[in-house]
Amino acid sequence: MKRGTLLATGLREYAADPDLQQEWMMVKKVNKMRLAEYIESMSGVKVWSQVLRTSVLFIFSLLS
Repeated sequence: MKRGTLLATGLREYAADPDLQQEWMMVKKVNKMRLAEYIESMSGVKVWSQVLRTSVLFIFSLLS
């Protein structure tokens, strides 16, 4: 079994934990806000952090 699969298997027991889910969503939100601030500071392009998705490669392709 691959290492990533083993790690994911170990996380299954936490999948239904509402406290963990809430914390996970908050961390994602804060990171999206940080990314939006970074994009604006580096390019001058204002990005609405609520529309950022997990994959930000598309956004970076627009900036280059």
